[in-house]
Amino acid sequence: MPFATHPGSLLKRELEARELSANRLALDLSVPSGRLTDTLNGRRSITAGTAIRPGLYFGIGPNPGLSCRASTTLLSSSASAVPR
Repeated sequence: MPFATHPGSLLKRELEARELSANRLALDLSVPSGRLTDTLNGRRSITAGTAIRPGLYFGIGPNPGLSCRASTTLLSSSASAVPR
């Protein structure tokens, strides 16, 4: 099974293509720059709410790559929280 691409690497490529800084995006999205930087560097996962914002910001709608990864993370977190 292939490894899933971390949402931060997808977002990092988008920032580079648009010549946009992580700090500028964090300010425009109203998220802490540390959270965004940690996500870009693969040190932090991305929440569903945060995954939707960049797609809307870039005018492409909710980003499917980021949203799917966040949904997977949320589902796996929810499954592990269910008592057996």
